[in-house]
Amino acid sequence: MCEFLLGVHPSDINCGMKIFRRSIWNTIRPVYATGALINGEMFYALKNANIHWRETHVPHYPASLDADRRQYPVILRTFKELWKLKRSRKSFAAARKNDAHVVAAAP
Repeated sequence: MCEFLLGVHPSDINCGMKIFRRSIWNTIRPVYATGALINGEMFYALKNANIHWRETHVPHYPASLDADRRQYPVILRTFKELWKLKRSRKSFAAARKNDAHVVAAAP
């Protein structure tokens, strides 16, 4: 969904392993998301600020069925946040450009 609406294409958008320079935090920190969409908003901010990023393989292990059932409220909240972010894309991009006085691109 984030790939389609936000145009970001990481292989695993919700992977918790992220390393980035502290100097870009003000540029990529989430503004709208409070839950599962945080990663999507960060990648969207990277895209809008033209900050290049790369991925490396991290092993993943399957969750239990019970853990999957508890995800429904998170999924609903994610859709709500994604809708808010999508509606405010233009103001979001403008706010990021005004806030991007310190931007560092990864080598």
